[in-house]
Amino acid sequence: GKSQIDVVGQGKVVIHYNPEATTKHKYHSPDGYFDCVTPLKAVDSYMLVNNVHDLQDIRISLHGKYALSKDIDALETKKWDNGHGFKPLTINEQNIPFSGYFDGNDYIISDLYINRQNENNIGLFGIVAGQERDHSSVANLKLKDAEITGKKFVGTVSGTSEYASFSNIDVISTNIIGIRAVGGVIGTAKDTTLQHINLNASSCDFIH
Repeated sequence: GKSQIDVVGQGKVVIHYNPEATTKHKYHSPDGYFDCVTPLKAVDSYMLVNNVHDLQDIRISLHGKYALSKDIDALETKKWDNGHGFKPLTINEQNIPFSGYFDGNDYIISDLYINRQNENNIGLFGIVAGQERDHSSVANLKLKDAEITGKKFVGTVSGTSEYASFSNIDVISTNIIGIRAVGGVIGTAKDTTLQHINLNASSCDFIH
């Protein structure tokens, strides 16, 4: 059974948990543990991402809260989708951005591969977009040895961002290629906050 937590004062309880898999995927019907903490406003829950397949499955629920539980080896993405690799965490066809929260917990995603030179909004997250008063966020994340190719709006972390916050991001030894609006972290941004961003031995190239 679940334990009850009663929060006294101005404190907040942050829960990292593995949702129980249903007939679909564990991110389909997440249990936020809201019934276990009193008062309700004192709980902040993040679903754990344990491997590269969990990372890809964030596309199932793009408005959720996620946290890495360990370093992620993404080398196998080079063989995914007939050589196109990882699908950015956005549904471009329906213009659905990632609108949630992602905490990398200072873990590393290594060898992420994306080869989509005819597609726009390319990166780990294709588009990160929240609301004016509630920015989406990506924080405490390291990306190493990624190879990312797109058309327009290409970045290691996100191709496009709006009403978003990025903090404590390290991009290491990564190669990003595109035609226009290519950036080491973000391709193009509007109403976006960047704090403590580090680019180390990474390159941005333009297709002519």
